[in-house]
Amino acid sequence: MLPLESAAIFLRGNKLTGDISEPTRFALATTEARRFYIEDQKWSLAKFEAVDFSALNYTLSKKKRGYGWWAAKQHSNFCGTRLQVARWNQTDDNRCPNCDQPDERASHLNVCPSPDRTLQFKESVDKLAKWLESGHTHPALAFWIPKYLIARGRCTFADLRHYCPPGIEMPQMILELAEDQDIIGWRDFLEGKISKKFYVIQRRFLMGAPSLLNGRDWVTRFISELLDISHTQWTFRNISLHSTTNGVLANERRNHLAEEIYKLQHMDPQDIPEESQFLLEFDIEELQEGHIERQEYWLAAIRAARLAGLRRIHRRAKQRGNNARKRALHKPLRQPRNPRQRQYSESIMYDLFGDWDDSKQPRVRPSEASLEANLASNKRRKRRRKD
Repeated sequence: MLPLESAAIFLRGNKLTGDISEPTRFALATTEARRFYIEDQKWSLAKFEAVDFSALNYTLSKKKRGYGWWAAKQHSNFCGTRLQVARWNQTDDNRCPNCDQPDERASHLNVCPSPDRTLQFKESVDKLAKWLESGHTHPALAFWIPKYLIARGRCTFADLRHYCPPGIEMPQMILELAEDQDIIGWRDFLEGKISKKFYVIQRRFLMGAPSLLNGRDWVTRFISELLDISHTQWTFRNISLHSTTNGVLANERRNHLAEEIYKLQHMDPQDIPEESQFLLEFDIEELQEGHIERQEYWLAAIRAARLAGLRRIHRRAKQRGNNARKRALHKPLRQPRNPRQRQYSESIMYDLFGDWDDSKQPRVRPSEASLEANLASNKRRKRRRKD
């Protein structure tokens, strides 16, 4: 604290003289990140402490939000690789679109052996080497960094000194940095996780160099260049996969459409209405070699025509069935035959009833209403007699 300061805020040994919100959020995020990387990702404490997360956070803060999302998904292995998309789409095709190796993961991004991807990687490294040699970088860093990248993880940074021709030695300062970076790893290096010693070396170098950059500015630009190498590979991969002209998915779709066209061109013309049979007169070879949109349009048209033909056939069959039912309804019904009179045996009738006399039939008891109607006291009866 200064003599006239009554209070001051220190965060992890650093005095805060401005807005405390951003440093406080970063300190809390660092604590959470340490727990995540060490407990969940199984990082060592030495690896976590070696990464310059402050420089990485500052670099990503200058990028667009979508760029930061891509960097986070790439590092967490949840980028949209074929392996992850195959789980979502429930398909078996999880090959790399450039080298056809199975199980394309995020770790495959910068080590794809495809000749085109390898050439693109070398061009990106050459672009970085030109910037390193522009006079703002320590000469030893400008010499060793491109070689570490070109190795593509086949050897560690510190082991590069064993592959050098006679007369070339790695300085002790670079060797210590290389050992520190080897704890982090080659893949993490291309995802922006660099050693804190890069800033230390560059700050000392730029203090005596004729450059307007300081150590923090150089580290920010350096991390940005490393991330651009990975992002260029990701862009190249996506174009190879999703291009509407020569992309892998477009070629697979084109082959599938060619098979569908071959099947439908040999269909029975009677299944298609007469007004749509011109679709079968198309040049199939020219159609298969044409644009994918034209193929999809022809398939949609022929399928619609076939469906219309099937509906017309079904409608005609249904109409014939209705006509048959109508004829059956208008047909006159056959007159029923007279029921056959049953013949009874006279002997059985005589045994049951003997000499039957109709006058001896049992009398039916009249109802009370009929008896009351015939009484002399009935007023209605008297009225009918007067009439």
